[in-house]
Amino acid sequence: MPLSAGFGSLPNTIEAAYVKAKDAGADENNKKEDIIKALAQDIGTAIHDYMSTAMVTTTAIIEPGQASAGPLGAGSYSAPGSGTGSGGISFQGGDADAMKAEIETAFLNVEKAGSNDGADADGIIDGLAKELAAAMHKFALTAKVETNVIVAPGVMVIGYITPAGAPSPPAPSLLGTGTGEGSLA
Repeated sequence: MPLSAGFGSLPNTIEAAYVKAKDAGADENNKKEDIIKALAQDIGTAIHDYMSTAMVTTTAIIEPGQASAGPLGAGSYSAPGSGTGSGGISFQGGDADAMKAEIETAFLNVEKAGSNDGADADGIIDGLAKELAAAMHKFALTAKVETNVIVAPGVMVIGYITPAGAPSPPAPSLLGTGTGEGSLA
């Protein structure tokens, strides 16, 4: 599904995390550090779930000389070919946990800065925004992109070897498939 589909629930999930933290703060038995940790976990989970909804679409160019399967066997493309792909992104085991820890640190820094007499609210907000943005950006860059590719048929392929050992005349390529991997940049 596209990010736009995941975005629909993101504001509600973030709001729910803050309401949960506010309600936990109303209970005097809860420690600030535990509330902040839970809030960071919930916000990090919301960001991870949102980012994981991303759909990837690609276009591919097959370079001349690249191997191809054709009606007569293996050969190589004599001209550029094209393809399209679709897939998604995933994150490795500890990447979301690292982001959650960085969000927790950002929230703890706000709590610490806000407890000082004469605290600069604008500076605190600016610092929080920068720390949260850095944590989310760093997390996004850990995404593993995976696609399934369909290679369009019809590009002339040369270099087929006949049973007698002589090269065959050029023939059009067949529909092909492949996979791709990458990262966000």
